[in-house]
Amino acid sequence: MNYYLLVLLVASLGALSFFGYRSAKKIKNYDNYFLAGRQLGIFSVCVSLLATQIGGGVILGTSQASYKYGIYGIFYTFGLSLGLIAVAFFGAKQLREKNVATVAELFEKEYNSVFLKKIASIISITSLYGILISLIISTKGFLVAFGMKNDLILYAFWVILLTYTILGGIRAVVYINMVKITLIFIVFTSVIAYYAIERFEFLQFSLDSLLVSIKPKGEISFSDYIIVPFLFVFIEQDMAQNFFAAKNTKVAYISAFLAGVLLLLFSFIPVIFGVAARSIGNIPDGANEMMFFFTQTSNGFVTLATSVATLCAILSTGDALLCAISSNLALDFKTKSKNSLLHTRIITIALGVGAIALAHYFNDIIKIMLISYEVMVCTLFLPIVTSYFNFKNTTAFAYISIILGIVGFISYQKFVVLFEHNISREIFCILLALFAFPLSRVYTLSQAKN
Repeated sequence: MNYYLLVLLVASLGALSFFGYRSAKKIKNYDNYFLAGRQLGIFSVCVSLLATQIGGGVILGTSQASYKYGIYGIFYTFGLSLGLIAVAFFGAKQLREKNVATVAELFEKEYNSVFLKKIASIISITSLYGILISLIISTKGFLVAFGMKNDLILYAFWVILLTYTILGGIRAVVYINMVKITLIFIVFTSVIAYYAIERFEFLQFSLDSLLVSIKPKGEISFSDYIIVPFLFVFIEQDMAQNFFAAKNTKVAYISAFLAGVLLLLFSFIPVIFGVAARSIGNIPDGANEMMFFFTQTSNGFVTLATSVATLCAILSTGDALLCAISSNLALDFKTKSKNSLLHTRIITIALGVGAIALAHYFNDIIKIMLISYEVMVCTLFLPIVTSYFNFKNTTAFAYISIILGIVGFISYQKFVVLFEHNISREIFCILLALFAFPLSRVYTLSQAKN
């Protein structure tokens, strides 16, 4: 089984690398590389949005959390789904109308500050980098579940993924993701059908155990697992990049709504199988519970199919993150060098290799993702969302808002201890940042008088 999976993995990555190489020859400029010429339709954008989210976090992270907490394991994916549906009504259209290439660019266009654009870009890259690390952690758990504990396999997997993504840009990523997302949905719905017909006792066990053996609610915060992903959807670069690449505003908001609904429906699958994994014992340390469950309770074909689908999911989110990081580096820190795109590719590959090394020091997928989300939500949410509105925004407001967000992020623990108030970090930071409205007004008036 491990041999077949390894051969299939190598063959798939080789094919993707070749496709990335072919796509690279057609790239003429930044707009084509990062935004596909702003010509993507509803199906392309919807699939790309799903590919951005249905990765190691949603499949392996949700199943891991469900194994521990039961139905509460769905909170993270539920937050993402609600975020996509909400951004369809407010956010997708506004982002497409701004006609920018990165979220950080809003600080230059709306707040007239190139410096803030670079600060926002650094924060965005840091946030996306943390999510990338969590994805590598999930890959390691996936491989361990199949007895592949050799780190060289993990390194090879991610280095090849880095290569084909950096070569082909968003157009190659979108086309490849169409195939991958279709395969993911077909495989996992078929696996549900298989267990319903052949091994229904495991589904029955899962349904009976969803609300059993759940740790105290203090162990899993409603705010952290729903609100943070919900808010992050409005401002994350890898999501917004799909809206920037949409053909028009209608394509942007329809795609977001469809992606949100499909993601919500899909999220119940890793929850069911994560809980079902409680029915077996002796899960190896570091192995993903759901994948190990498949190896122990299904036939070789089902195990291989779910393995391929999960690998596709990891690849889909991984290449979306790498494209987003690459776009931040190239478009927010433009240089006049003729080889600037080449330099961006080299730096992105170096960052990716660094993420592989850092992933060895962590093991909680969802926790790392939530911390990464918090960094950006706490510091940039208010000024970014405010920029969606068409009223005069001042540079002072953006500066003060970001500074207050950073202060809130750093001082949060002291606030909780001092006032004994269990408010979540991101809500605390956003509420603190709201003081930027009166403070920036006072500053503007004082400047006018002077």
